[in-house]
Amino acid sequence: MEIDIRRIEKREADGESLGTRSTYVVAEGKNEFIIDCTYHPHQGSRMNLQGKEGTLHIHAEDDTVVRQIVALGGGCALAIHEEVVDGLSPASLRAIMNTEYGK
Repeated sequence: MEIDIRRIEKREADGESLGTRSTYVVAEGKNEFIIDCTYHPHQGSRMNLQGKEGTLHIHAEDDTVVRQIVALGGGCALAIHEEVVDGLSPASLRAIMNTEYGK
């Protein structure tokens, strides 16, 4: 399957913001995803689907892309919800990570 990844925006750190933010459009077959990548020197980096809660990561056990949402649950426990992002391949996330963080 052909994968097309394009960076459509990159905002560098300025006087008001310490971090950077890049936005990518990923097209895989008939599926299209808009992915935001943010980096902050004190808070680290994350990738998420634009307009959706949670962060994206690659589930190592079955090599799928998962969107993870973490919230406070009852009794001050953490409630963690994960769902597979159908149609988005780990290769796409790895390519974005390599572009953003690879040297």
